[in-house]
Amino acid sequence: MIKCIGSGHRTLKGRSIITGGTAISIVGSCSVTLKRCLIQAKNAIVVQGSGSVIIRNSVIRGRKSAIKILGSGVVKAKNSRIIGRIKAIGTATYVDQGGNSRK
Repeated sequence: MIKCIGSGHRTLKGRSIITGGTAISIVGSCSVTLKRCLIQAKNAIVVQGSGSVIIRNSVIRGRKSAIKILGSGVVKAKNSRIIGRIKAIGTATYVDQGGNSRK
């Protein structure tokens, strides 16, 4: 599991994260960039607060949710495959920047 808390920034390149729980958890105003990653979990990405995620050329698979955004967080995806539910609550936003496939 990758946790990003507060106002930090993390970039993951070419990583595979497979877990039974939450793979990536973002709390606060933290930002995470995923490039060429495979993320597979019950909840693949969970953003709480004003955090952000940029997904590029990656596969995101969630059995319960692929992407869950709570609060005012933003997730932007481009040239990626999203498998599972995308849920944005509050003023949260999911932005499809093109080239994505959804299942």
